[in-house]
Amino acid sequence: MKIRELKTKDTFALSRILRKLDVKQLLGVLKTASESDGGGGLELVALIIERLDPMEAELTAFLGDLVGMSAADFAEQPFSVMKDILLQLARTPEVAGFFASMSRTPTSTS
Repeated sequence: MKIRELKTKDTFALSRILRKLDVKQLLGVLKTASESDGGGGLELVALIIERLDPMEAELTAFLGDLVGMSAADFAEQPFSVMKDILLQLARTPEVAGFFASMSRTPTSTS
């Protein structure tokens, strides 16, 4: 399944989802893991999975829309489909560029 081109409306849905995931903390865990022995990968995955439950409806609606499905139909897809869609989304120039800029942004303003 291939995702459609991202639209302006996707910015807002993605923003709500990323806020609920607390991306700044996740990027901090990722940075710490890459600076150490790289053992933070499991911690990162656990944090992401832990935060998915409260956004199930919003996430399935967003991902389903990206591939032309209803949220209900998308929710019935195999886990591998969701994983593939998330990887495609992460690899889009828009999302990849956003995360690259976030990782360069200082976390404190003092």
